[in-house]
Amino acid sequence: MLGILAYEKEKGAMALTLGALWHTVPIRNK
Repeated sequence: MLGILAYEKEKGAMALTLGALWHTVPIRNK
């Protein structure tokens, strides 16, 4: 259970980071 929780947390953090990076980069690939 703890492993899944940690995995979900890390996944959320990575998605957040990727989203921030994507919004920071001016070039957007479709």
